[in-house]
Amino acid sequence: MEGIEKLAERALDMKKAGMSEKEIESELHLSAETIHWMMSGRTQSKKPPSDVFIGWRSIGVRGARVNLMCEIFADIIKEEMTSHRFDFDTVVGLGMNGVPLAQATAAILNKDLAVLSINDDTKETKIYSNFAGLKNKNVVLVDDVISTGKTMEAAIEMLDGLHTKAMLGMVIVNKTRKDAIRASRYGRS
Repeated sequence: MEGIEKLAERALDMKKAGMSEKEIESELHLSAETIHWMMSGRTQSKKPPSDVFIGWRSIGVRGARVNLMCEIFADIIKEEMTSHRFDFDTVVGLGMNGVPLAQATAAILNKDLAVLSINDDTKETKIYSNFAGLKNKNVVLVDDVISTGKTMEAAIEMLDGLHTKAMLGMVIVNKTRKDAIRASRYGRS
């Protein structure tokens, strides 16, 4: 439980510094349920929510593990392409943690790679020009974790403005109860 206690201390320090629960949720990549549990005077007798810790680091520190995860991503993408009859041009890495996953997935599938950053606070988006462009493309979005879905929603909204179709979103861990971020006229996200 030491890991949970350290997270709770960080969350409480953030609250004291004036951050809202939503901001803390985004910063710590925890669900609203977990942040509320941490802020409401939890006791040892109360069982913590199930999403307290995601062991991303154990994957991210080993390139071979990232590649293995992306083999799974590629297999799922191929299956979705067949069952939903779509194709795509580009794999888009969302934020810092989405980039290595997107790069390896794009290499496996022989697709272009794009990188998109999204400011969690302002939802301001930035497309990195050293990578593939995104205008008028069909894309698959890749990130490590969906905590609330807001980052992926912001990416889809920005892509709409480029006449780009988000066909599918891939993550290692989905902390929401959602199976889709948005069912759109373009495809599945």
